[in-house]
Amino acid sequence: MPILLAIYFVKSKKTSNWQKVIRDPVHGLIHFEDNKVDRLIFDLINTREFQRLRRIKQLGMSDMVFPGASHTRFAHSIGVMHMARKFLSQIKREVKLSENEEVALCAAALLHDIGHGPFSHTFEKVTDQKHEFWSVEIIMKKGTDVNKKLSAFGKSLPADVAKYLTKNPKGLHGYLVQIVSSQMDADRFDYLLRDSLCTGTDYGRFDPYWLINHVHVDSEKDRLYLHHKALHAAETYLYARHHMYKSVYFHKATRSAEIMARIALVRFRNLLGNGGNVSSLAPGAPASTTIAFEKHKLSVEEYLALDDGVIWQLFRSFESSKDSLLKKLGSGLIHRQLYKSTDVSSEFSKNPDIMDFQDKASAILRKKHRDPETCFIKDSPSDTPYVGYQPDKEEPSSLIFVESPFGKMSELTDYSPLAGSMTQKDQIVRYHYPKELREDIQNLATQLFSK
Repeated sequence: MPILLAIYFVKSKKTSNWQKVIRDPVHGLIHFEDNKVDRLIFDLINTREFQRLRRIKQLGMSDMVFPGASHTRFAHSIGVMHMARKFLSQIKREVKLSENEEVALCAAALLHDIGHGPFSHTFEKVTDQKHEFWSVEIIMKKGTDVNKKLSAFGKSLPADVAKYLTKNPKGLHGYLVQIVSSQMDADRFDYLLRDSLCTGTDYGRFDPYWLINHVHVDSEKDRLYLHHKALHAAETYLYARHHMYKSVYFHKATRSAEIMARIALVRFRNLLGNGGNVSSLAPGAPASTTIAFEKHKLSVEEYLALDDGVIWQLFRSFESSKDSLLKKLGSGLIHRQLYKSTDVSSEFSKNPDIMDFQDKASAILRKKHRDPETCFIKDSPSDTPYVGYQPDKEEPSSLIFVESPFGKMSELTDYSPLAGSMTQKDQIVRYHYPKELREDIQNLATQLFSK
């Protein structure tokens, strides 16, 4: 009988309170309790604009290399919100926050990627419009589900959330902005862990909870800092970022797929702009994609109609295109017949023959009736794992500060030689070209650079 009563009371307690739980492969159980802030965040997750992120992969075309990398911006955004709440719990031990400050920050962390287009950064290079622009548009546009939910909570909340997604936001505490956007923020914490897990690599692993547990608020300087006990965890975090960029984000096959997609979409847009006919260029293409490439400026509704799925349908329609380049690129992307590449990183900055390589390679392509602009593409991705203090380039609030055992506050590179080694820019230089040109290009590179 006592057991039955215990079950009854537990059951009664569960049904009397509103509670939701999301099971996440990275962070475990993410709880939403019965309070105004959590209810709003859960409602935002269920808006149509946020649900669209289920159809946009976090790593674009990386699943062509890492089959498990099919996770989405949807999962990542929830993870960022969870990390932001962990930061908040820590700093609330030292500073008092209003309900509006807490909800604006949590909502900003959740919605920071809501403006991403298909294939994320690849699509940005085609449209020349950053996703942050669209995130603010979606949040501020009256009539979107997101705007309705935020406005119902507080009239000024959409604008308060949008501030976090703009450069150099005004009227916000620097230590709150750092949680959403800095060199040690909730966004980076989640994507390194999530991308490492889903790609099957170990490069992105570090200890975010130890770091967060040693975050403190410097109220005088309006910034966050780390206790010296977290120094080694901070170094591991920077190395994780370094290796993820080198091994995952800049992988040659992923970059080839992105380059092919970019060339195809730009060509499609240009051909339409020059009077091309959709039925011959992309027969059966989704209407939402043709609208996107015919119009100079999209409405929020037209932009939200775009996701990875409809662009893949567009690529499939290119397989039947009467334009030979669109046909080849579309087929290559659909069936993973990607451009090959030659890495010249070791030669690029010091070998005078590099220009000769470009000229001779272009000549080879022209002899084979190939256009170097679409069939011989230079790609030079770069990343700096940690940017130290540079007054003209980096906002001080983005830097990582560490408190010594004696109470002295120092920027991370002053305290850690290992972190200082991470301030150099990593750059890879490759040339990408169709598979059938591989032997000619490789032979030319060997001839010029093996001396």
